[in-house]
Amino acid sequence: MRNVFDFWDDLDPEQKKGATKVEKKYGANRWWESNDPVIILKHQIDEPFLVISFPVYVDMLGKFLETPISSLDFAYGKKEIYEEVRMALKRKELGIKQSEEHKEAAIRNCSTRIERIIQEELPGNVMILDVTEERRNEGEIDTAGYDGWLSPN
Repeated sequence: MRNVFDFWDDLDPEQKKGATKVEKKYGANRWWESNDPVIILKHQIDEPFLVISFPVYVDMLGKFLETPISSLDFAYGKKEIYEEVRMALKRKELGIKQSEEHKEAAIRNCSTRIERIIQEELPGNVMILDVTEERRNEGEIDTAGYDGWLSPN
């Protein structure tokens, strides 16, 4: 799994200090090297220093919760996402599968977070992109995210 230690030479002194603190804190438990998202999430969720590569971490959160999570959604809805992850980890620990109703509720929560971000957090004149249809410019570049760069499916 891509983590901060893979980029050691590119870290600034403050980042190296944080990474070293994490390494000392966990000792031989190098959970950030695991390929098991559950192991990583159990530790990273309570670790203030982001050890896992941010894009990988956001993708992992979305896959684990079975709902799309964007970087913007994560930035403004981190508390809610972490609450959902903690509940999902507890369900997994108890062997309780996620119901279809909960999956639908998680998707609604995601939509609600995005709406709140748009209404409360972002500056005026924000353009909402519709990724349900393809729009290409003169260079044949998809400008709507239809190719999947804005939509996880």
